[in-house]
Amino acid sequence: MKKILVPVDFSETSENAFDFALQLADKTKAELQLVHVIDVVDMVGMSPMGSGVSAVWLDNYVQESVAKAKQEIKKLVSNAPAHVRIDSIVEVGNIMGTIRDAIKDNEADLVVMGTKGASGMREVLVGSNTEKVVRYARCPVISIKKKTDVSSIKNIVFGLGLEGVPERVVQKLKQLQSAFNATLHLVHVNTPTGFERDRKIKRGLEQFAMRYMLTDYTINIYNEFFEDEGLIYFAEEIGADMIAVATHSRSGLAHLLGGSIAEDLVNHVKRPIWTYSLKADD
Repeated sequence: MKKILVPVDFSETSENAFDFALQLADKTKAELQLVHVIDVVDMVGMSPMGSGVSAVWLDNYVQESVAKAKQEIKKLVSNAPAHVRIDSIVEVGNIMGTIRDAIKDNEADLVVMGTKGASGMREVLVGSNTEKVVRYARCPVISIKKKTDVSSIKNIVFGLGLEGVPERVVQKLKQLQSAFNATLHLVHVNTPTGFERDRKIKRGLEQFAMRYMLTDYTINIYNEFFEDEGLIYFAEEIGADMIAVATHSRSGLAHLLGGSIAEDLVNHVKRPIWTYSLKADD
């Protein structure tokens, strides 16, 4: 792990994500890249007279916003260890597009991002920015809600279907486990709609672990109506510190109808969530 990208908006959850990323960078000797995006779309209709945005007003607003953001970043990193390299960029544009470009341009190995989550119709129709990053990022994403110490991550739950996951996902997962020196708990959630006998599931999980030469792991089967709820309940029962899943990156009508387990977890679970898109290399 060489580069960790951290989108920041100076909210409490954003600061929690920065703090977590800073600890992780210190531990793994990685570099941090902070990204703050000033979304010009949000400025429409914001002029003092309420009659649209003039070019002069918009230009002044952007300049003031950029200057303020740079000051906030300076304050944010003021107490960071001197040996951790931290770079930052402030961009004006679309939030998701800018973050996606920053991931590619900086060849980020990981994104650490704060999330407030989303609920109700906003979750269905809009979703959080973190949810969108989870869906489209070309590298793993760790979503952070509350302040979390890196040293507290000792048990990681990884949700796994019988179809398995591509090798590139497993390699990233092993890097994650190594970074935290954690125990990996493989769990298959057995649902009524996808029911399989325990012995078949156990054999599949054992073969998966042997194929990829996993170490320090457990094999688990959990019965629940829905996969996301099964992962949450299992993590709570064993006192897990992080949940890890691969996401299918559904979008459009497929996402609206089928949803995404990874995005549901990001929106509703308080513990850190590690996700990696199965379409990351498409």
